[in-house]
Amino acid sequence: MTEAALRLAMGDRVSEEESAGEAWLALARTMTGFCTLPLIGLYFSVQRWNFFAAWLAASLVGLLPAGLARAFGATEALIIQLQILVGFAAAALLQRRLKNREFLQKRSQ
Repeated sequence: MTEAALRLAMGDRVSEEESAGEAWLALARTMTGFCTLPLIGLYFSVQRWNFFAAWLAASLVGLLPAGLARAFGATEALIIQLQILVGFAAAALLQRRLKNREFLQKRSQ
């Protein structure tokens, strides 16, 4: 987080209006990551992969789209929307897997 976002989160007053807007965007970006990464991680954790593979996949899916968007010059608001979209997609896929009980192991007979 930027210094202005940290000051905003701690309750300090941000002096300039532009830096206040930047602080709110940084705080929103942090909060969307905080809310979406657990959903993505939970989706990959029910894939019956080992821990490292699930962690790596969740990290790549959660962080790579925002990193690529930033590299191509996307605005902060667009990056936040992209993170929310990826989070909703992971939540929908996770809900489908849980509803169909696809995470259960097959019994051997």
